[in-house]
Amino acid sequence: MDIAAGDVIQVACLCRQNLRDAYNLWDYVMVAQAGAATSYEELATGLKAAVGPLYQQVLSENAEFIGLTTKRLNPLPVSVAFDPGASNTPGLITGDGMSRQTCGALTKLTQLGGKAFRGRAYIPYPSESANDADGNPTAGYKVNLGNLGAFMMAPITITGTGKSVTIAPAIWHKATRTYTLTTGYRVNPYWITQRRRARTRPS
Repeated sequence: MDIAAGDVIQVACLCRQNLRDAYNLWDYVMVAQAGAATSYEELATGLKAAVGPLYQQVLSENAEFIGLTTKRLNPLPVSVAFDPGASNTPGLITGDGMSRQTCGALTKLTQLGGKAFRGRAYIPYPSESANDADGNPTAGYKVNLGNLGAFMMAPITITGTGKSVTIAPAIWHKATRTYTLTTGYRVNPYWITQRRRARTRPS
């Protein structure tokens, strides 16, 4: 299925540690294309190659970046999730994993105030070696977390043979089926607890 101008796209990134799955859901809007249309499958393949190494930098060596899917949220009907296949690449932070509910956190920002116009990404499965003496993320971990945020929270262009597509990050308002484009992000200097860990792909 091809991506069309104005499509709202959900990218679901999956990480796993000790058989426990953790998803990060990132929303985007297609804002530009050049050449022929790009398919959702092609977008997923290109994103997986770019995003996987960034996730590896914030994952414990006992965790894995499994892969990602893309799907259309809007216009209706919602599409199936397009899966380019698993990567199963291990994290690069040495040491034992912290509790599986402990996460690094990126705050998504827009130009509008209020909780409805902010978001948060709970980045899973850090290592004990990323935890400093005060019980906060180390400077190195925050740099790597910022690198992930810098990629995910800026317009992304995926190129193919004679074509390209650009998607811009957004906050999707499910109740009203509208979106607000994000304008930046913040790396939180402390750990966040996320108790919900899905074992299956989001619907």
